[in-house]
Amino acid sequence: MKRPCPFAESTLVVASAPFLNCVEPLKAALLRWAGQTVPLAGGDRFRLHGLDQSNTVVGLEDLFFVVQDDHFRQRETAGMQLLNQELINTGTLRNSFFPQVLMAHGQDMDLTLNFVFQGRLQVTVYQSRADQDPVPLIEKILSADEIATMDVLIGPLHALPRGVRLFWVARALSDACVVIDAAWQARAPMATEGRMVVAIRTFGRAAEVQRLLVRLQDQAIASDYAQMLKNTFFLIYDAAPPTAPTYAQAVQDNLLNLFVLSGPNMGGAGNLSLELLALQNAVESTGIRVNELVVLDDDVALSLETLARHWATTLFRSDHAFHTLPIFLKSEPRLLWEDGGFWGRYTPDSPGGQRRAVAPRLLRHAKVFGGAHHLGDMARLHHPEYAAFIFLSMPFARLAELGLPCAMFLRGDDIEYCLRHVAAGGVTVSNPNLAAWHEAAHSYAQEYMSIAHGVIINMAYGQRTPDDLATFFHRRAAVHLSLSDVAGLTVYAEALADLVACGPLLQANYVAHYLSVLTRFKGFDGAFSVMADELVASLAESSVRAGKATVVVPFLYMDPYSGREPLNHVVLVNTHTDRRCVYDPFEVERLAVLSGVAAQLYASLSLFIQNFDALRDHYSQKINTTASAAFWLAEVEGKSFEVLYAQ
Repeated sequence: MKRPCPFAESTLVVASAPFLNCVEPLKAALLRWAGQTVPLAGGDRFRLHGLDQSNTVVGLEDLFFVVQDDHFRQRETAGMQLLNQELINTGTLRNSFFPQVLMAHGQDMDLTLNFVFQGRLQVTVYQSRADQDPVPLIEKILSADEIATMDVLIGPLHALPRGVRLFWVARALSDACVVIDAAWQARAPMATEGRMVVAIRTFGRAAEVQRLLVRLQDQAIASDYAQMLKNTFFLIYDAAPPTAPTYAQAVQDNLLNLFVLSGPNMGGAGNLSLELLALQNAVESTGIRVNELVVLDDDVALSLETLARHWATTLFRSDHAFHTLPIFLKSEPRLLWEDGGFWGRYTPDSPGGQRRAVAPRLLRHAKVFGGAHHLGDMARLHHPEYAAFIFLSMPFARLAELGLPCAMFLRGDDIEYCLRHVAAGGVTVSNPNLAAWHEAAHSYAQEYMSIAHGVIINMAYGQRTPDDLATFFHRRAAVHLSLSDVAGLTVYAEALADLVACGPLLQANYVAHYLSVLTRFKGFDGAFSVMADELVASLAESSVRAGKATVVVPFLYMDPYSGREPLNHVVLVNTHTDRRCVYDPFEVERLAVLSGVAAQLYASLSLFIQNFDALRDHYSQKINTTASAAFWLAEVEGKSFEVLYAQ
């Protein structure tokens, strides 16, 4: 499929004056930042992987350090203070060192473990693989009456076994030992500016973004991140800026380089595209060099150590791979929700390698971490097909090669962008040295966008016949009809109708359509409310007494009802909001509406099958069009923009 042309600065002449007026101060801010960044020269030592001591959740200590009676426990005091024979064991999820991603996607370097300490310590470096118990690699006695720095030499990265995990254990050989810092280090194989831009876009979550900035600054004070922070620029696009607190208050410690731009809400993809468009123009106009671009979600939680490790990992890339990370649930912080995925294939309904399903295969999904569980698996090189814009990083130059995200308001824009990258010869790699916490959510409107955009992605990236897509819609219709579920059936009917109409999706002024979708489906969400379990149990009991059935099912992706007893009540459950909707499936008004929605769905399905080839060509072309700078510049015409903060 033909891809968008690289960004051309001359296209900015058609942009609105408010947009251009915001680009000018961004240029000035980037020039100030570039003037104070600290480049690396060949041979300079730098931190690859320090200690992550960011845990603030009681009960998660074993994800950071091994927890046993004779082991160090994190305290409020400075440094890691040990009594005689007390140990620090870093063989955990957050403090093991997984070098495979560097070995496969970076230049070769000599590895060193650097200690800043006082007292007498026995340090043992272990290596572990999935098929073996940890074995000692190096053991060394460190001794100093005053604070000292000493190295444990490991050797070249390329000499390490594939899929290896490294960690160290320090045992105090005297009282009053202190480990002030410990980090895996290397020497720069060549010079680099080492500049990284972190792009965040938000709508209504400014407070969460500001809390993240505050946490990053608090962690910066506690450890040595000076060079990485000087070389990192935070760019925020806020589509619904709050009156208070302000971004200036969030960064009052002046440790972060921050620029905040406010503009219209164009959805996740649109807000990101406008943010990247402004950044791209400012970078090219000023002539400064940016090495790495990180796209970060507005409600993600991650440590400064994660950002620092990522910065170090991508300093000396050997390719243009996208980098991502394991994503855990905030509500269940030991549960790995996804570590990238494959789209439309390797799913329960489509187990093969052909893209035939309208669903993701989330990799490493639902693994529960504790102690050393799953660490051998994490050590293996891990290449998903796509990663979410929760955390996605690429060489900045790759942006000009791929174009901008296309006009998918929410859901699917990150999948499409990654598949575009794959089609252009790229790969995605997940870095197990990093971690983020996020919360999954879903609604009727989000399902509409997931399905409409998912079908477009399938058509653009490999699905050549309508058979499996038509079967998907037919099966979803049958399920929702069996439960007289108007809301669920409407989601698929409207998604299919809009797909065959061509007009509403991937078009100029696309935002109005999605806002109307959000409004319509919000009415269905409004039918859900908090409901005690005992009330649901009472409904079920009354149904049994009447010789009927009450079914309790997820609000989406439930199985069809196949019981012998006639239905009395249906209870739909949205586990993301913990709310429920109860209805009578045989209410006359409901059946009348249901019949009309079903007729619409089957009429659209017939058109979809008949016109599949034309629809596939149409949407493939529309992805190209709406991923271009020219499209997004036209979309901002007449819109208002404002600079909220420029350091």
